[in-house]
Amino acid sequence: MKKTWFFLLLIFTQSCFYFKENPLYPTTPTGLLLKNLSEQSSSESSDGSSGRSSKRLLFVTAYIGAGNIAYWPFSGSNAIEKADNVYNSDSNKPDGNFYKAMIVSGAIRQACVNSNCTDPAENIDWVFKPNTDYYRVDGTYLFTTNSAGIVTGNLASPILETSKDYWTGLDFDWRSSPSYDCSLWSTDTSMGIFGRSTSTNYEWYSYPSSIYCSSSFHLLCVEQ
Repeated sequence: MKKTWFFLLLIFTQSCFYFKENPLYPTTPTGLLLKNLSEQSSSESSDGSSGRSSKRLLFVTAYIGAGNIAYWPFSGSNAIEKADNVYNSDSNKPDGNFYKAMIVSGAIRQACVNSNCTDPAENIDWVFKPNTDYYRVDGTYLFTTNSAGIVTGNLASPILETSKDYWTGLDFDWRSSPSYDCSLWSTDTSMGIFGRSTSTNYEWYSYPSSIYCSSSFHLLCVEQ
């Protein structure tokens, strides 16, 4: 960075000698350089955090458990907090960034009220950001979300090449399914909806056949 500003100062000084016009005018070498530096800085901060890429990663946990997530051995006062905290110690965690579990539960976490929503106001603590690209850990592009942070088309690639199922509680139209969320993820005696990692249609987040919550599944974690 110091070298960049030294170079900028050198050009600025030269401009003062070689141009009668204001060297900061956009058509001068100095003005063009300043414009490029400004655009680069703006691009790097486009997601609201300085110097961070807008790309986000997904990973499937190594940890596996029944649908009574509220009783899993992780910190948190409810099932969603516990699910989010699985990634902290999970062996499949790819980096030191913060992740949340793609799982819905009542008024705690929600994607849509209306079918395939486009209004982000319908989100409650939702895990996907609007208009954002998501990738596998190996760099494979998966999808780009819409204005409400959901995916309305097929995936470009499957979440994983090997089959691993994960709890979600999501209907195929991204609404929460209160009849199939293991009673807010508090019991293993009811039914739950899950996603399948090898599917590229809606089954990647909402497999059409619900399953008993006594089954053991993974979680899909999303970088924030």
